[in-house]
Amino acid sequence: MDPGTPLNTLLIACYLISALGCAAATFGLALVIRRTTGASWFFWLLGAGPVLAVQGITRIPAIFIFQSLPPVQRLLAESSLFFWSYMVVLALTAGLCEEGGRWAAWRWIIPRGERSWRNALMLGAGHGGIEAVAVGVLQLLALVNYLALRNASPEALGTDEATVQAVMGQFTQLAGWEPLLGLWERCATLLVHVALSVMVLQAFRRHWSWWFLAVVAHAGLNFGAILLLRSLAGPLGTNTAGVLTEIAISACALAALGLIFALRDPPPVTVEVLEEG
Repeated sequence: MDPGTPLNTLLIACYLISALGCAAATFGLALVIRRTTGASWFFWLLGAGPVLAVQGITRIPAIFIFQSLPPVQRLLAESSLFFWSYMVVLALTAGLCEEGGRWAAWRWIIPRGERSWRNALMLGAGHGGIEAVAVGVLQLLALVNYLALRNASPEALGTDEATVQAVMGQFTQLAGWEPLLGLWERCATLLVHVALSVMVLQAFRRHWSWWFLAVVAHAGLNFGAILLLRSLAGPLGTNTAGVLTEIAISACALAALGLIFALRDPPPVTVEVLEEG
């Protein structure tokens, strides 16, 4: 790396803030749910489990392998039809896998007597929380890469100068605050995951169609975010498009918050017994 290139201290600070903020939002929300409802930490772990099993072990590695194939890379770069068809498939499989994992937890793991609103909150917090933690880890890894590329020789990194310059070129194009978009998105999607968990619970309390609605909402948000980002990036620039996309996701999070409370358990009915005499 050219020693004359200044160190982007804002980028370093924002990577750290984003990573720590993801962890703080994750466990802060879980603690609030725990203290206000008394929900068990077991349901937080149960919410995180399907993400690790379905996404981390199966779906994400499969996506990585598929996208690494040269013909697929060429089609993604050259064919708009293939690209958007692939985005639809990614959105639908995310909705099916994640909401399917939630449905399986309610169906086969959680006893009927524990199918409550408060446990749904903790289940969703675990699901969204483990994703937020993963984003925080990725932010830290990006920071490590940035510092390593600046301070280590290509030989020490096991690569060549051209590769180092290409990757560092991506970092130097950043203003520095962009990692905060990841934190912003994770805070918003935490609420969305809690709402989706509550929706899937309704498939066992009201009608199975609530699960279908959860899948559609999940897939729609995923696809809508990438569609909005790419549509706005051309005329407005990547950073402005990113901010506007996060504003839209935050609006969805506010709607999710309203749905969470609309579907909360009714207060228990107390019956007063009048004594004679």
